[in-house]
Amino acid sequence: MGGFTVGGVAGDSISDGMTLGQSGGPLSPAGSDAFVLSGGDLIFSFYGSPRGLKVEEGDHKVVFTSFPFENVKTTMASPSNQRTLVARILSWFEASAGIDDGDMPAAARLVLEQNVPNPFNPDTRIAFTVPGGAKRASLKVYDVNGRVVTTLHDGPVDGGRQVVRWMGRDEHGADVASGIYFVRLEADGDRSYRKMTLLK
Repeated sequence: MGGFTVGGVAGDSISDGMTLGQSGGPLSPAGSDAFVLSGGDLIFSFYGSPRGLKVEEGDHKVVFTSFPFENVKTTMASPSNQRTLVARILSWFEASAGIDDGDMPAAARLVLEQNVPNPFNPDTRIAFTVPGGAKRASLKVYDVNGRVVTTLHDGPVDGGRQVVRWMGRDEHGADVASGIYFVRLEADGDRSYRKMTLLK
């Protein structure tokens, strides 16, 4: 089945400059769902017919598309590809994360460096230092709802710089989805956080 394209809205933080090609799949241009806007902001259209919207109400946000994300072509130049689309959506979502940036002061005695690379796929390195060491320090990854995804370290730590690798998996070894995650370092009652982005 032939593909079709949806166009972004000029000036929109997600879709500006995008022309997303649909590489075949189960939907033809006429068969793609459409909807009537009764709230929210248009972000994608097909010949004037709405094909994507975003809605923000207080701390709640949602992005909806009437076309299947998995059929968006991956080979087109930025910004018209899956990776850029996901990155922009995640950037728009960041302000409503379950762990608020305002609650994340860097503790004076802890050094938690920004993970490298960031965004990452499939793995990233996280470096931290607890000056003087600690009998117990924990390094955990959380999702945007504040739930523990996995524990990277929990136990004694020396005073030198430590580097831990996260493979993008949860406590059970299953790959986690693309999205925003937070890593938290805690030792002797002090805490420090960093925000991480996984893009697949």
